[in-house]
Order: sequence, then structure tokens, then C-alpha cells
Amino acid sequence: MSPGTPLYAVRVLDGTGGGSLSNVICGLDWVANHATDENIKVVNMSLGDEGSDDGHCGQTNDDAFHAAVCRVTAAGVTVVAAAGNAGRTWPTLSRPPTTRS
Repeated sequence: MSPGTPLYAVRVLDGTGGGSLSNVICGLDWVANHATDENIKVVNMSLGDEGSDDGHCGQTNDDAFHAAVCRVTAAGVTVVAAAGNAGRTWPTLSRPPTTRS
């Protein structure tokens, strides 16, 4: 625990846990844009989707989610995510564990 540490709920899914990847990307962009002003150090996510790691922050395979994760880490925020929602080993793991950033 970290007494006195502010928590920010950046809601990107609905009450049933459903939503769009574009909403998740918008949430990550909000974190990247507010990381310095709000002293945000960690993002914790639990979600799953298909994906792959191009090794270039989504630039060569047009992966907008991977690019958003890279923007967050570039802002100095550590991204923590639930691992392996669908697969057993890399590269069959579902996103975000396939994103090595």
C-alpha cells in the first residue's frame, strides 16, 4: 500500500466489462497527457484482445493499442497488465501480454 497516493479511475469499459479498443486507447492517451501534471506513475489494466508485437511500438503493423502503450511508457508511466487471457505461451498470448514494451 502507498498511503496518501492518489488513485485515478480512468473508466474505459461499461458496467459489464465490455467496450471498444478505441476507448482503451483514449484512456491510455489521457494518462500519457496527464502523467506529469498528476504525477501518475503506474497504469494497471485487466483486459484482453488479439495482438502482436512488431518491435516498433506499433509503427510497422499499425497497432494503435501498442502505440498508446508506448506513449504512456514514454511519459514515464509503468504499464501493468493481467497476463495471458487466452493463450498459454508467447506468441499465442492475447494482448496486452504480447506487447513487450
